[in-house]
Amino acid sequence: MLASDSLLGLVVAVNAFRRAELLDRLDADEDSVPMSDLDFSDLVDTTLSYVRTGVFLICALAFVLWLYRVKRNADRLMPQGHRHHWLWALFGWVVPIVWWWIPKHVVEDVWNTSHPGEYRARRKPLLIVGWWTAFLLASLLAAVVRTRAFTGQDWGVQAAATRAGVWVAALYLIAAALAVPIILRITAFQDERDEAPVYSAR
Repeated sequence: MLASDSLLGLVVAVNAFRRAELLDRLDADEDSVPMSDLDFSDLVDTTLSYVRTGVFLICALAFVLWLYRVKRNADRLMPQGHRHHWLWALFGWVVPIVWWWIPKHVVEDVWNTSHPGEYRARRKPLLIVGWWTAFLLASLLAAVVRTRAFTGQDWGVQAAATRAGVWVAALYLIAAALAVPIILRITAFQDERDEAPVYSAR
């Protein structure tokens, strides 16, 4: 599923480049672009936006459910060492303000308490730091792009917002790429532990 989301992200990025060029032409001379070209670009952009949002939500739900399962397993494997109750594995993503740090805390604690080696409470794996940094930057930039993209018929502003959308797609791709080894490593950690998990991490 993450592979599908990443592939779709590449398609969105390529379309954003093409749309930005069209908007630049409109900004220079509105008569240089046929309305049919603009209408088609709007249709493609809107369709890709809906599809990407749907795939992203499915991936996000799958990831949150996986995190819930491994969090419950980690609580059983090592009850100590967790900064948050298992409910935060689900609700930490949607509660304002704390959503900036609680999901990262949960993933770090699951990694540390599931690790088959010596337990270190303050271990901050670079994989998790990189994944969370890319995800936060993408989310913040996406909010800015959404705000700037709907400011009327200022084609120059819309072209700039569209190009910024390419960076959003790139950052989400990085986050997805880093999420894969995190999922694989934590799942492998829990499989290596002696105790049988309460919930399957797979």
